[in-house]
Amino acid sequence: MRTRSCLAICFFAAATVTFLSSLATAAEPKHILMVAGRPSHGYGAHEHYAGLKILEESIKASSDDVETTVVRGWPEDASLIEKADTIVIYSDGGGRHVAIEHLDAIRDKMNAGCGLVCLHYAVEMVPGPPGDAMVDLLGGHFEINYSVNPHWIGDFKSLPEHPVSRGVAPFATNDEWYFHLRFNQDGHVTPILAAVAPEDTMRRADGEHSGNPSVRKSVAAGEKQTVAWTYDRPAGGRAFGLSGGHFHWNWGHDDLRRLVVNAIRWTAGEDIAKTGSSMGQPVSIDELLENQDYDRPKNFNSDKIKEEFKLDAASNLSKKSNRKVGRSGGPKPRILFESPLVTSETPGDRVEIETSVKGVKDLYLVVTDGGDGYSCDWADWIDPQLRRGDSTELLTNMEWKSAATGFGKVKKAANCVGLPWSVEGEAVGSTAIGVHANSVIHYQLSGEFDSFTATGALDTGGSSQQGGKESSVKFVVYADAAPEMAGAATASQKNQHEPAFALDGLEIAEGLEVTLSASEPVLRSLTNLDIDDRGRVWVCDVMNYRKNNGARPEGDRILILEDTTGDGVMDSSKTFYQGRDIDSAMGICVLGGPHGNEVIVSASPTIWRFIDEDGDDIPDRKEAMFTETGMPQHDHSAHSFFAGPDGKLYWNFGNTGQQVKDANGQTVVDIHGRPVVDDGKPLFGGMPFRCDLDGSNFEVLAHNFRNNWETTVDSFGTLWQSDNDDDGNQGVRINFVMEQGNYGYRDELTGAGWRDDRMNIEQEIPFRHWHLNDPGVVPNMLQTGAGSPSGICVYEGRLLPKRFWDQIIHCDPGPNVVRAYPTTADGAGYSATIEPLVTGTTDKWFRPADVCVAPDGSLFVTDWYDPGVGGHAQGDTNRGRLFRIAPPGSTYQTPKFDYSTVAGACSALRNPNLAVRYKAYQALLSMGSAAEADLHELYQDPNPRIAARALWLLGRIDGVGAKYVQKALEHSNADIRITAIRLAKELKLTPSAACASVISDPSAAVRRELATSLRYDESAAMPATWAKLAMQYDGSDRWYLEALGIGSELRSAECFDAWLDGIGDDWNSPAAQDIIWRTRAPKAAGLMAKLIADPSMELAATDRFFRSLEYHDAATRTAAMKSLLALQSGSDRDDAIIVRAIERMNNFDVDADSRAKSAIERQLKRTRGTVAYLDLVKRFNPAGMQDSLLELLNSDVDDSTKVEAAAMLGETENGPMVLRKSLASESVAEASNVARVLGLLGNGRAMNMLSDTAASTDRAFDVRKEAVVGLSRSKDGQGRLISLATEGKLPADTRLLAGGLLARSEDESIRKQAAECLPQITQKDSKPLAPIDQLATMRGDVENGMKLFRGVGTCANCHIVKQVGKSVGPDLSEIGSKLSREAMFTSILAPSAGISHNYETYNLLTAGGQVFNGLLISETPQEVTIRTVDAIDRKIKQDDIEVLKKAEKSIMPDNLHHTMDQQGLVDVVEYLMSLTKTGT
Repeated sequence: MRTRSCLAICFFAAATVTFLSSLATAAEPKHILMVAGRPSHGYGAHEHYAGLKILEESIKASSDDVETTVVRGWPEDASLIEKADTIVIYSDGGGRHVAIEHLDAIRDKMNAGCGLVCLHYAVEMVPGPPGDAMVDLLGGHFEINYSVNPHWIGDFKSLPEHPVSRGVAPFATNDEWYFHLRFNQDGHVTPILAAVAPEDTMRRADGEHSGNPSVRKSVAAGEKQTVAWTYDRPAGGRAFGLSGGHFHWNWGHDDLRRLVVNAIRWTAGEDIAKTGSSMGQPVSIDELLENQDYDRPKNFNSDKIKEEFKLDAASNLSKKSNRKVGRSGGPKPRILFESPLVTSETPGDRVEIETSVKGVKDLYLVVTDGGDGYSCDWADWIDPQLRRGDSTELLTNMEWKSAATGFGKVKKAANCVGLPWSVEGEAVGSTAIGVHANSVIHYQLSGEFDSFTATGALDTGGSSQQGGKESSVKFVVYADAAPEMAGAATASQKNQHEPAFALDGLEIAEGLEVTLSASEPVLRSLTNLDIDDRGRVWVCDVMNYRKNNGARPEGDRILILEDTTGDGVMDSSKTFYQGRDIDSAMGICVLGGPHGNEVIVSASPTIWRFIDEDGDDIPDRKEAMFTETGMPQHDHSAHSFFAGPDGKLYWNFGNTGQQVKDANGQTVVDIHGRPVVDDGKPLFGGMPFRCDLDGSNFEVLAHNFRNNWETTVDSFGTLWQSDNDDDGNQGVRINFVMEQGNYGYRDELTGAGWRDDRMNIEQEIPFRHWHLNDPGVVPNMLQTGAGSPSGICVYEGRLLPKRFWDQIIHCDPGPNVVRAYPTTADGAGYSATIEPLVTGTTDKWFRPADVCVAPDGSLFVTDWYDPGVGGHAQGDTNRGRLFRIAPPGSTYQTPKFDYSTVAGACSALRNPNLAVRYKAYQALLSMGSAAEADLHELYQDPNPRIAARALWLLGRIDGVGAKYVQKALEHSNADIRITAIRLAKELKLTPSAACASVISDPSAAVRRELATSLRYDESAAMPATWAKLAMQYDGSDRWYLEALGIGSELRSAECFDAWLDGIGDDWNSPAAQDIIWRTRAPKAAGLMAKLIADPSMELAATDRFFRSLEYHDAATRTAAMKSLLALQSGSDRDDAIIVRAIERMNNFDVDADSRAKSAIERQLKRTRGTVAYLDLVKRFNPAGMQDSLLELLNSDVDDSTKVEAAAMLGETENGPMVLRKSLASESVAEASNVARVLGLLGNGRAMNMLSDTAASTDRAFDVRKEAVVGLSRSKDGQGRLISLATEGKLPADTRLLAGGLLARSEDESIRKQAAECLPQITQKDSKPLAPIDQLATMRGDVENGMKLFRGVGTCANCHIVKQVGKSVGPDLSEIGSKLSREAMFTSILAPSAGISHNYETYNLLTAGGQVFNGLLISETPQEVTIRTVDAIDRKIKQDDIEVLKKAEKSIMPDNLHHTMDQQGLVDVVEYLMSLTKTGT
């Protein structure tokens, strides 16, 4: 296995695009206003503006969620004050205080919650009201004649535990530390820095600032003096004061600077990580020299300052080393030149370099990353030259001894990826050497040189990324030896989300090599791709998706990427089209023509065709091909088109496709007369389509998928798709699409969801999900578990290793994998295994979205690159990738094609790329009979796929199509025979006649194809042909059985009669029973009744036949069922059969038939106390059932059954009295259970009973507890609890319980009222949570996480894990294979940010005023099923529904983290991450 180091490329500055903030980041950034006072004390002291600029850079390096503004003097722009979340003042104090005239405005801001920070002299205010105001606002201040301002070394040996002190180590530094300050005595001041002042601080005489009796007494007593503090203002807002800050040089100390940065962010309301603010790189002496108010003195000695203030560490090249090179003595590196840190804030993004090199033999040009770990550190040495006297020599004309770079390659006259160098988007200088930090270039100089000069600059390729925030370098020139830190990046420094490390997190299959072909900033989040016959990659570049919609105002883009050098890296990019009309495009298809291209873009609700008539890669016009097709901004809508081997277009939509309308807005009716609408008449859900190039001859090929994201067709015309399950059900599937098949996502009869109970329901959810036990549902070829399947293709190339030849290649971004499904024939269908190509093993942001075959036989894969997938969220909009997969060392060379000759076009038809084959097909089609001889020769190719491509064209030659169909039906290869049958259909030949020769074909797959082809055969011979095929059914091949059902569907009675004539008395064999079960002929219903009545058949074995009978029309079914009333043995089996029969009859009067009535009465007696009894009561409403319903309510059945029993009991005469009596039972267990069930029921009657119970002090605590819990489940009940509490009717021992429950109410008014009248339960850890990115780096305890998940976290109340829990939300048994840690934390902390499709919450209001909230499990014309948060399924008749509306909030509570501390939350996520396909 090899991983090729062809890493991310970035193009010219013109490629810089608008960046989109993360979808997950909904909060506004914090605004920090920093006010600098006027110049004051001379160079290096009281440098208010320069100091704030340094703090500003450290703040920006520490947080992406702040905006900072530094102003000189109090701002005239009032909006700066208005929007500020904290105000930082660094100025002179006393009468010169910058804020002395604005204290009222500051007080108003503070009262509104704004923060305040005062540094050094700014903590002093004049005595009297201004000083008192400062004590109230800041918590303390310097008071003249009480406080003092000596210079001394503050030795801060310990710091308190506080957000402001996080990451700050004890330190000591010399400054003008004011002390003995006047502090507020209200108990809200927290000392942060405190030290004992030395005696020499009192050497000055008493004065306003120098001494007084009180301070002298304090120092003599050895009391600690507080010099930094925080203040939590009771009226709102946080404050921080620091008395140090006289010497500007002290801002070069990390610990002091981190303390102040922490404090500023804390006062603005930001959460501070445990490790404190990151601050980026250390501050060097050169940076400290910038922005000062006074000119640098001529005698200024920076080395002396560095020594005096111990700043040596701050001027190091980097705190991190990228590579350690072993040394055994010899010369040591000597610094000749060191630049300040160069960032996008540096004027011109560049620095001038000049240094003496006299006597230097070994010269090292080094670029470091500045120690911040940023990875967009592209740099250029521009015009690097050595001077000797009056002559110069460019280093670009010299050969280096060695060169290394952290990314890309060291390049002469180019940047590090070989593109033209540029700075701020412009060419600078005459030549350059392009590198990427960390890098080192070693030159051995021959001869003596005087000096070295160059311009060191940030290359646009890096500075155009992330808004320039992640580019920062230092240019250093060394002599004699390279420093140990220089070289390529080490693993500890890698930011795996940067392109430079894109390949590191991938596991690549043996015999393959992956190249990162393109990445941000040229492209962003990629969805679909296509590759034209020139090898250019066309991609949908999507940023305006869902909640990010509109963030790129100019619209999403179609990009054309091209590799002109053959290394697999795209070095050219152009925008083919950009506009809001293609936002969230999910498909692209490039159809080449003689002169230009037609490009079909699927961007629901419109399918656009762009026509480039002259081939200049600019569309000359666009036209709508289909309209009002699919929900916009939804990836379950329209997907990509492509040209099949028959010259037709294939495409699909998922289950939000809704319908297909033509360009004029008229609903498309397919060639079989069916409106293409997802309404069950007869079509449901996702569907694949076939049509001519102009959209005519439209045909629905199958239906009832969920989200079949893309379809693909091989050379034989075989259609393949993947399909996504409702998230969390391990039901992702790969399908061979049998034409006209039903794929079972919804109930074919009612449109109900898969969760609805039905006869003969599947035992395992992944199979139940697709109704696989129902007659008329085509089986799945392969089920892959959890995932989010997307792009798919068939690889018919020969470049990749042989195990991938002719196999399906598929992307599943859920488990971060590109894989193949090696497929083998399995009876009439197929079976498959899994063979990964590329897997994101450590980089879980790898989200492969689509895959396509290039003309050279390599694969290209688009990478959405995101922390999560599913829920229609987009957590990162700034990153996207394009990868190439090929054998090691394969260059990317696209063959040249000649479509103008028959031989050239036939050669092109062999190519594995669809765009090449499409152009070859069109060329050969236009040549007609002139191409026949060459095509016939091609048809004899030993590769059957090549032969099939020729066959499709031979069939289109006028007058010879039928001949070639017959010839192909005699072919030795079964797939060619299958292709012949498909060709016959497209030529509108009658299948029963044209394909009669294969009626007894040895291949079940060939016979399957013939069976499905009979569906629209109207000939007289069709039924007999079908019957002959049916008699070859082996009794075990479900594929074959479903093909027979598809073929007979429209003429079932005739087909069944023909089969009966042929089968004779053998109609009761196992194979024949399957035919009867599947065929929807009236006589089949009668025979099923006979089979059911046979006493030798076990009752369970009748389930499938009863289910099948439901698919027959009511009259046919009722007639068959009546015969079963004759079963009057009185046995359990016979009575159960009679009841089942009655349930399936239309308009049957039970009371009028004594046989039926007796059987029902016997079944009621047998089933009393069971779920079956409740079903009978619902269906037949017998008299005298109150006692039995109460018995059922108190039995061990599931809660859904208990709730239904309680609801039924409450509706009966005197039923409420029975329930009240049970609530008052002496059995605490019984009364508690009834109270609990009534709480789950939640209707008005139940609320009345629970209110009375909760207020009854004579009831046992356990009963009242259940009543309180039950009331808290609904808004109505919560209001009743508030009323009981405010009226003093709620007993004392349940008030704490009620307060805690109501504190978690979704209704803010309830929470506020509860806080006033009931005690509140606080969370276990009241400290702020760390940010998500830091949480994601923490590791937890899996075992403890599981305990919390199943216990206090209440997660198992709604989620199943390994068959434990309740099925309200998605099954989480494999969630660790799907979400990254970041996405996992987001899902818990903000569950409404990305709600999975089919897990949206609905609010339902009945005509009687009852409100239900929960998941919409099923909706039929008769009733709606809502699953509540307690996993109770409530069925409401449509006639009783007043309002049914989708809610914006997830059913998952957004405050579950309040049930545990931060470590507990981390433990829960650790447990969830362990839930993988191979995990436990």
